[in-house]
This record gives sequence, C-alpha cells and structure tokens, in this order.
Amino acid sequence: MSIRATRAITERRECTSSPLLVTTMPGLFLVSLLMHPLFSSPDSPSDKEGPIHDFTWNPSSKEFAICYGFMPAKTTIFDQRCHPIIEFPAHPHNFISFNSQGRLIALAGFGNLQGKVDVYDRRLMDVQSGGLRRIGGMEAGNTTHFEWSPDGRLILTAILSPRLRVDNGVRLWHCTGTLLEVRSIDDLYQVSIGGSIQYHHVD
Repeated sequence: MSIRATRAITERRECTSSPLLVTTMPGLFLVSLLMHPLFSSPDSPSDKEGPIHDFTWNPSSKEFAICYGFMPAKTTIFDQRCHPIIEFPAHPHNFISFNSQGRLIALAGFGNLQGKVDVYDRRLMDVQSGGLRRIGGMEAGNTTHFEWSPDGRLILTAILSPRLRVDNGVRLWHCTGTLLEVRSIDDLYQVSIGGSIQYHHVD
C-alpha cells in the first residue's frame, strides 16, 4: 500500500496535467487530485468539509465523478482538467457508478445508509434544476453488491455473505426503477450479470 502511494506522488511531480488516483482498501485516497491548484477554488471539493466517499471515471475517460463531504454528501462531475461541470444536490449518497456506455450514472447510499439509488441520464438536462435529469430510482436497502448489465439498461443489487449473512439474495431492476426479479438465496457469496445471471452459493 505504501509503495503504491509513494510511486503515485513521485509521478505527480512530473505530470501536471492529469490527476492520478491512489487506491487502497477499503477506501480511496485522491492524493495528487487534491493537490491540484484548481481545487483551491470555491467550486472545488474543498467547499464542503468531510471525507471522500467514492470516485469513479466515466468509461469515456473524459470525465470523473467524486462523492464527498459530511452527510448529506455532495457529488460533482469534473472534466479531464478538473473543472467542475455538473453538480448534484446534496444527498445521503456514498456510491457512484456509470453504466458501461457512460450515459447513465447511479448515485446511491449503501452501508449504514438506507440504500436509496438515484439514476440520472448524462445526456438529458432538467430545465428547472439545471442539472441532469433523474430518470428513476429504487430502494435497495442492505445492498453489498451493485452492478450494471452489459447493455447498460439493467441494474443488479445483491446482499452477499459474509458481509451480511441474513436476507441473502438478488434483485434485478430496470434503470428507471422497475423491479423485474427478486430471488432469495441462502449463503450467497458472489453474483455477476452478463448474458445471464451467475450465482455462487453454498448448498
């Protein structure tokens, strides 16, 4: 862990145009990103105190999103030069996920939060709020696993062991929030979605 962090800081001194991410478990630490001079502006994440909950790149690699600050947290999408381009209203979120096409983005509150998921369309703007249009949402309490389908239209949420040993199972949702399937599976350790849903559990 310390070796990776040291290497990233060293590389950051030689590269001033691109932010670098140092990943450790269980958290994410944006070492060089927070050192960027643009983050001293009023529009930067420094305008809200608190931890960084999540960070993810859009699969297009042209932008990234950060969820940060004490609850209710703030989520902002930045371009490659670290300029904020879209801000979401403060909400109890701590998780961000783009679908593989980079068009839809899900913001959720998992762990000790209630499991509410909000889905926004990156290409549609809400005239009244000036932000992205919310196309759907769902209540997925106790979720320990979240995954988009390859076509970017479905969302799989699951409660897995050993993180939680009760209520193990899977829910499949349409991105607009419609619940399509519910399956309870005792001792479910892993699940993935491709052309079909693959389950790994103990009989």
